[in-house]
Amino acid sequence: MRVFSVLALAARQRVYKLLALILLLAAAQGVLFGRLFGSFNGAMALESAVSESRMSFALLAVFLLLYFLLCRDGSERGGSHPGYTLARLGTGEFGATLCAAAVNAACFLILWASAAGIALALAALSLRWMPDGARNAQTVFLAFYRSPYLHSLLPMADWTRALRVAALCLCCGLGAASFSFWRRRRRAPALAVICLAAAPLCFSGEMAASGADAAIVLIGCFAAGSSIFQMYHAGPACEPPDGEVSRDAI
Repeated sequence: MRVFSVLALAARQRVYKLLALILLLAAAQGVLFGRLFGSFNGAMALESAVSESRMSFALLAVFLLLYFLLCRDGSERGGSHPGYTLARLGTGEFGATLCAAAVNAACFLILWASAAGIALALAALSLRWMPDGARNAQTVFLAFYRSPYLHSLLPMADWTRALRVAALCLCCGLGAASFSFWRRRRRAPALAVICLAAAPLCFSGEMAASGADAAIVLIGCFAAGSSIFQMYHAGPACEPPDGEVSRDAI
């Protein structure tokens, strides 16, 4: 029950931020893609329109903004000392950090699924502007195989790409949670920095790249495992003055 309580607390702190960012993503991608609807009269291919609209940059920007907001959760700011609060939870600071990591990963996965839903909706809507000879029952399906961005959103039968997406979300979730953990110890948050640098590189890619996908998954699992091991054996954080408790601990 203690774990579920900490998970619920972490989820409650993040849900409104996530919903706001999903709405922001839908608005931004709707504007970027919608401005090309007139081009479909010239039989522009759907995957070409997706690349031309730069929808992927909108998702990357929102993804990194969410990452930044999640890194701030639990960080010391404004005189607060959330580490002191975490140490008083039934799970302890290490357990609370893992709970925060799980909720963070769920946030990234929900954002990713929302982006896939937005892309499907925009693709279906674009069919209305396509000439009859330029569309068929397989137009949207083929676009999600031909476009690196769309294929990474919805890999379908490409299970290595699905694992790559899951590994990215899990590592970023743990990286964001570990940021405040290491900052409370005045140490460099290595995984958080690695995830920030690697996320743009792992965002999309050509299909049939199972070797690269598998390598990314293995590297991500190793980095996440190493981070968990180091946090488990880390020393205590610098203790703040007695009585200072933060409500924004995780």
